[in-house]
This record gives sequence, structure tokens and C-alpha cells, in this order.
Amino acid sequence: GKWNAYFRDTEFRVYMALLVFFWCVVGLDVAINLKGDYSPGEALWASIFNVTSMISTTGYATEDFGQWPALSQFIMIIVMLMGGMTGSTSGAIKTARFIIAFKAVRRSMRRIGHPKAKVPLKVGNIVFSERIVRSVGVFIFGYLAIFMFGSFLMTLTGLDAISSLSALATTMGGVGPGLN
Repeated sequence: GKWNAYFRDTEFRVYMALLVFFWCVVGLDVAINLKGDYSPGEALWASIFNVTSMISTTGYATEDFGQWPALSQFIMIIVMLMGGMTGSTSGAIKTARFIIAFKAVRRSMRRIGHPKAKVPLKVGNIVFSERIVRSVGVFIFGYLAIFMFGSFLMTLTGLDAISSLSALATTMGGVGPGLN
């Protein structure tokens, strides 16, 4: 019953900010580049539904987003790789891992000037051990390496790059629909 608890949670805030950002970018891209096919409201609604479905790995699609502009297709592949929040049944990498990786990179940048500084990696009230930070980095690197290598192998079968990237993203994350 305490709805404000969601807005204190770092993962929820990042997830929602990214979701709204992707809705707006895809909605604008579709509205501008496909103005004969979509009104601005229709473009935004199509963006909201399809981006949410892809990032949450729900598997529904109301549009053939393979016909959308290249930027929107690129974002759809990105959200297929991202996945939902920790504890959800969504597939892919998950928002919490990206937050930890981002904070680890930021911490490493700070350490350049102060190599002996002990800077704990903290998300919300949780301090993560170096072992957890390393395992998150290894997971993300491994996931993306398999994604890139698998996409490369798919292109050897004659598929175009977008189809190959999309096929691997949707299969690895359990997303459902893909591009082309």
C-alpha cells in the first residue's frame, strides 16, 4: 500500500526513465518518418505498446516494427537485450545488472585520479561486493559476446544483419517477435 516506495527504488526509477525515453524516441521517429501511415497519437500508442512488450519480453506485437525507421528498429533490438527488472519473469540482461555495470564503470573512471581509493559500489542502500560486481560484468560481457558471435553466424546462413541481430536478441531473451 505504499506506492511511494517504488519511486525510492533505483531500479524502478531507471527502468521507468528508460521506458519513457524509448517510448518518446520511437514515437517521434515513427511519427516523423511514417507520417502518412501514423498520426502522432497512433505513433506514440504503437511505440508505448510495442516497446513495453519487447522490454518486458511479453511477446506481443500490434505493429510490424520491421517496417519502422532504422532508429526505431535499433531501439527495439536494444530493449530486447535489456529485459525487465529483477524478480520479474522477463528474460534478457535485466535493468539491475546494467545499473551495477554503469556504476562500476563510473567508479573505475573516478579511480583513475585516485588509484588507491576504496570506493564501494552502492545501489540504493545495498553495497555490492567486488565478487558480485565482477560476476555482473562477466555475465553482461558473455551475454553480449554470445549475441554478437551468434549474430555473425546467422549472417553466414544468408540472413541480413537486422534479421540476424533480431533473431539472436529475441531468442536469447525469450522476447517473442523479431524484426524482418
